[in-house]
Amino acid sequence: MPSILGSHSRVLVTGGAGFIGRALVSRLVEIGHEVVVLDDLSTGSKVPIAGAYCTRGSVLDCNHVIAAAAGVDLVIHLASVVGKLLAAEQPNRSFETAVQGTMNVFIATPATCPVVLFSSSAVYGVDALGPVRELRDVSEQRAYDYDGGKKGYAVGKLHMEGLGAYEAAFGRPVLTVRPFNVVGPGQVGRYGMVLPRLIRNARYVEPLVVYGDGTQTRSFSHINKFVNVMLRLIEREEAWQLRHPINVGAPEATSITSLAETVLMTVGSRAPIQYVPYESVFPGQRDVIERIPDTEVLDKLIGATQWPSVTEIVRDTYNATV
Repeated sequence: MPSILGSHSRVLVTGGAGFIGRALVSRLVEIGHEVVVLDDLSTGSKVPIAGAYCTRGSVLDCNHVIAAAAGVDLVIHLASVVGKLLAAEQPNRSFETAVQGTMNVFIATPATCPVVLFSSSAVYGVDALGPVRELRDVSEQRAYDYDGGKKGYAVGKLHMEGLGAYEAAFGRPVLTVRPFNVVGPGQVGRYGMVLPRLIRNARYVEPLVVYGDGTQTRSFSHINKFVNVMLRLIEREEAWQLRHPINVGAPEATSITSLAETVLMTVGSRAPIQYVPYESVFPGQRDVIERIPDTEVLDKLIGATQWPSVTEIVRDTYNATV
């Protein structure tokens, strides 16, 4: 397969006005590509992205996708319901966006057009312990457990992966990734994202609310490094030949209490940490105990990645707000 981003390309980024999307679009423009952004702006920023052509529309409207995809060489499909709070409030929309939105992307583009699908680490469910592996630690039942026993965000993402596998079986180049807690400058906390929410409360000396007992661990991946990794991965022919999703994220575990303490130290705040029962915020659902990626596949494809530490991530995110 010829290099996808080795020269000037026309790229469609669905959900390109969101946190990850904006960073990725800006980098693509910077290195000389023509970028079309399709976003309904329900959660994405309305601020224009310099150098990109932005069109307002939903991936659930196939006509919008067809118009945006005209003449593109690559689609990066990011459009999704974002944030645990919003996904829990809108399970049907979360599922539909993942499934019907992906189907529309495939309908709107030639069978030869490469597509990058952004799945989610949510497909690993709530009970997987230790670093999770792409082919070992995922199942439909685990996705249902994450969604509280009904079709929602995680189940939709798993079905998205199935649609991608089906297209790949018929020869379309499809690259599916499972990001792990991408954070950093530019992220907002209004939909439940933990880091910007903690930083905001620390600045205003308000309680840093932690769900559960705070011992649950997560992988936190700096947005700038994540974008670099994604661009390198897209260029690897072997990645497109794998026919299975790839974990993308920092393989380091950080407890939510430790994250809150790092925020307090970085901000220089005396705000308290307040623990609240998880079920009081997300009735009928359980929290993820651990969510750390096994990155063996990623490392074999692009080499070992030196991910920024949580301290660096918190510092960079905080400095962007002052």
